[in-house]
Amino acid sequence: MAWKDLFDDISLVKLKIPIKLNDYVKFICLPLGLPDEYSRLGIRNYEQDIAGIRAHAIGWGFTSINRDTQGTAGSRYSHYIEQVVDLPILSDSECERYFRDKRITLSFSNGKRLCAGAELGKDTCEGDSGGSLVINKFSSTSKDLTPNMENAVWVQVGITSFGSVHCGIGYPGVYTRVSKYIDWIKENLK
Repeated sequence: MAWKDLFDDISLVKLKIPIKLNDYVKFICLPLGLPDEYSRLGIRNYEQDIAGIRAHAIGWGFTSINRDTQGTAGSRYSHYIEQVVDLPILSDSECERYFRDKRITLSFSNGKRLCAGAELGKDTCEGDSGGSLVINKFSSTSKDLTPNMENAVWVQVGITSFGSVHCGIGYPGVYTRVSKYIDWIKENLK
């Protein structure tokens, strides 16, 4: 299967022991679409209203991969601590147009995907798959997140799925849109 045909890139993992919460380990909210949740974020939905927001992509993947002319991975630079990069969420039409301009057929019409990034030097990379794309309250003018607010609530809007093998060259990354899987998540938590 080609990555362009990859849909439903999501899974649930049941842990044998409970997670111990502390200053570094905390819960993140699912995008349930509740009125209070939308009100806190200043949005009406998790589709059109999140386009333009500078989300945080979080992962432990490589920060750089040097490839030779045949595309073989050379030296890699990774971190043993979680990394965060801010990336703008693109609208579905921007995502489709971007990939079409690169002669890649990739559909965003079913709403199960979103894309973010397309900025030089900023990207998710190899090893980040499965990581979170999160938002919080944001500035209505700059669309930058305001994460240090009192009563801040982080919401996971995406799961890192795939992107260019050449990290940070200005291609957007593709993410699974979590809000489209809430019923599936609830059903499988039973």
